[in-house]
Amino acid sequence: MTEPGKKTKILRNKRARQIAITLLLLALTAFVIFRITLKAKINSRLNAIRAQGYPVTFTELEEYYSIPDTAENAADIVIEAIRLYQEPDDDSSQALFVIGLGELPKGGMHLPEAEKLLVAEHVSSNEECLSLLHKVPQVEYCRYPWEYGHGLPFNMSLNGITICVRLLFLETIHRLENNQTEEAVDSILVALRLAESLSKEPMDVAQLIRLSCKAHTAKSVEYAVNRAQLPDTQLAR
Repeated sequence: MTEPGKKTKILRNKRARQIAITLLLLALTAFVIFRITLKAKINSRLNAIRAQGYPVTFTELEEYYSIPDTAENAADIVIEAIRLYQEPDDDSSQALFVIGLGELPKGGMHLPEAEKLLVAEHVSSNEECLSLLHKVPQVEYCRYPWEYGHGLPFNMSLNGITICVRLLFLETIHRLENNQTEEAVDSILVALRLAESLSKEPMDVAQLIRLSCKAHTAKSVEYAVNRAQLPDTQLAR
């Protein structure tokens, strides 16, 4: 009496296993087709990007962002300048413009003597750093020693570039206070070149810092044109 029931149950279990295996094979087949199709689409897109001259792998990026082996590298100068930068003491850092919490005079007014002295002291203490930064516009190539695909570059502080741009802003103020308008324009252009040294960096954070540096440079231009009567030749620069 129980044999037919057992056979029926066995057949049902066998059929269920066959259906499950069939569904699994269909799912695997669909997944494989999806992956092949997706890979083809990705490769097609990457080839289109590569055809436009852009890198699509870290290896290609290293080659894309390379400079001639014998060329002088402006990044070496920037890195050394960052290393030489002298922080202001705690009291000065609070009162200094741009770097600290001090507020610049409005409408091109002269600096109060105390603030003028603070700016002059900080610029003087960073004479070596500034001297190197002024060499950057004379160097054609710039390649920071960062390895892509290994996270953010910790071998050099991106924040150091921002600090140097702010230092150049203070140098601009210092030179304007001493009626050195041509030299002040030099400081502004060096700051802009320093910001643009990040122009080829593919990292979002580098481009954000570049934009921040250019914003500081724009403020230095605004300060300069309010503070001094720049001749047309300097405005053109």
